Amino acid sequence: MFSPIKVDSLKLKEMRLHPAIWFFAIAVLVGSWFLFPEGGFDWRNDIGPGARHWWPAPWDEGLILAPWGALLLSPLGGLPDRIATALTNGVSVIIFALIARKFGGPDWIAIPVLISPPGYWLFYNGQTEWLVLIGLLFFNGLDVPLLILKPQVAIGAFLPRLKKAGNQWKLYIFPGIIVFAISLLIWPLWPLEILEIAPVLTSGSWNSALWPWGIPVGAFLLWYSWKTADDRWGVAATPFLFPYINFPNYLALMIVLASRWPRWTLILWAAMWIAGIVIVWMGT
Repeated sequence: MFSPIKVDSLKLKEMRLHPAIWFFAIAVLVGSWFLFPEGGFDWRNDIGPGARHWWPAPWDEGLILAPWGALLLSPLGGLPDRIATALTNGVSVIIFALIARKFGGPDWIAIPVLISPPGYWLFYNGQTEWLVLIGLLFFNGLDVPLLILKPQVAIGAFLPRLKKAGNQWKLYIFPGIIVFAISLLIWPLWPLEILEIAPVLTSGSWNSALWPWGIPVGAFLLWYSWKTADDRWGVAATPFLFPYINFPNYLALMIVLASRWPRWTLILWAAMWIAGIVIVWMGT
């Protein structure tokens, strides 16, 4: 029996969420239904089409991530974009709350994290960070294919997890190797296909990467995550190490830091909104 799952998985009793989270998730779901009648921008134009055409080449539809992500999203892809976006956004709230709980913070801290500019961008576009972050909720090898889906979100957690696997590291990475091998049978040479499209991502105005200036910060956090065997610092390191980062990709970093320092998160969140309101008021 692979023992790390006993150490690092979110227990069932830990999944009981604060009523405020359920209220916020429902509010986001209903709000998305009314505010985005055509569906989220990215869901409508890229994610949904890729999920509906997971074979032979979902990246040709604009879904530039590991292709088994399109297969996992295909049930949502069969729904109208409006419904799929609403469900995606509602699920995002739940998953972010569970991530906060897993890393020792209060689940309600997910609310101020998501009521932020990156959170708005997540909801507006119907982005699917939640699918990647599910991989952080358990530790049995099947988390690896999920973390790889959008490596710029949380792939740094792989390093401390590999250390925690210890002598069982081969068992830990085995499911990821199998998924990758099968993916090459279904979608031959898909990594090369995506690499050809990558320059479009890095050169776009939507690229919010700190590359290359963030590399020293990312490298230090990645080293610290290995030293402490703490997933949080691996997640925090990730967006500093990639030349392409979409605005919502920073939410993984934000939720793990918020779970570590919830009071400071609330203070900074309040200061952000007060400053924003003052700037808008003075501008008028």
